[in-house]
Amino acid sequence: NELGVRINRIRTLNYGLAATFRPTTLKSTVTVGWKREDKDRDLTFSPVTVDSIQPQRSLYKEKTLADELYVNWVARPMPGMILRVTPSYVSADKTGLVTEPEKALGLKTKLSYTTSSGMLASGYYNYKNTKNANNAFASSLVGGAATTSITQDNNKTQQAAGVSLNMPVSEWINTTASLSWMQDDFA
Repeated sequence: NELGVRINRIRTLNYGLAATFRPTTLKSTVTVGWKREDKDRDLTFSPVTVDSIQPQRSLYKEKTLADELYVNWVARPMPGMILRVTPSYVSADKTGLVTEPEKALGLKTKLSYTTSSGMLASGYYNYKNTKNANNAFASSLVGGAATTSITQDNNKTQQAAGVSLNMPVSEWINTTASLSWMQDDFA
């Protein structure tokens, strides 16, 4: 007997729109965009037995439909310096997996500076908070009807930061030192 759900095929369609502006302030480039992910899964559930997982008892769903809004700002405040900031927001009407966000708020930042001698110093900070509470499963069946429904309620916050220094020693030798940190909280 097999226990569980088999994913036979996943079809994903990604599309969106974006507009780019180039204001003169800080020699900036601003891109505002929207992306949609439409994902269909072909699932096979195990034959009905006492030990099998059936569709009504599974957090796997056939469909995911999510929209993301984002802004990407790139600025060049001085020669050799580049600042990148990208906030984003994801909202999904349907999610097929508990790991796919129903709601997500993200921020990616990076600052880099290159000297005329070729030394590169950079740092970044990334933040992402995802939540998903839109899937549920039946905990028990009596005569084919669910007696109770159990919902998921996932909340995940991930933060990462780092710095690096890259110095050319010669035309053929390059040295790099970096330090990074990541924290992942899940409930």
